[in-house]
Amino acid sequence: MALSKIQAESMNLADTYAFTGTVSGAGDNNPTHISRITNSSNVSSINVQSCFSASYDVYKIVFYLSTQSGNGDVYLRFLKNTSDVFTGTNLDGNLIGAIGTSSPTSFTNGGVASSLYLKASSYDVYSGSGSGFLGELLIANAFNRSDGRMHIKMNAMADGASGVVNYDGAWVYSGSEIATGFQFYSGASPFDFNFSEINIYGYNQ
Repeated sequence: MALSKIQAESMNLADTYAFTGTVSGAGDNNPTHISRITNSSNVSSINVQSCFSASYDVYKIVFYLSTQSGNGDVYLRFLKNTSDVFTGTNLDGNLIGAIGTSSPTSFTNGGVASSLYLKASSYDVYSGSGSGFLGELLIANAFNRSDGRMHIKMNAMADGASGVVNYDGAWVYSGSEIATGFQFYSGASPFDFNFSEINIYGYNQ
């Protein structure tokens, strides 16, 4: 039976855009769940040690930090040699977002509190007991540094005294120190995390 013009054109279009690559299957074990960190007591910082290694090139970190008291920002810094903090001055990037609900106001922030650590939030993350900071971090080349740079991307939200905040951050570390872990910590006393859950996933080549 002869094909109609539309059927013929559809077949030609399908042939033209046929997928010829390979699809990664479940056998690749990506992503791999590396670690789950929880905390249920008031603390001003949370260390996640020895989560980066030569086994993975890209990491995804899913975090939820519930805050208990006081107004403050959340900071992130990297650890080396298990528990030592970075000492180099090669961190750069930016943090942008919007605050409010019915009429949100956009904002920009340098995103780097110093060249040693970055600012994960630029508005207070507290609006009474049960406020929280939720998000994801993508980190490339934390431990494997063949290209000389570590790239960090964050998408997060918080409910603070100033309203609901949406965060979008991007940073680059161009120094030579090798990250083995990271630390979330608060920027003002008595701003504490009273419940935390952090999951780390690794993607291999």
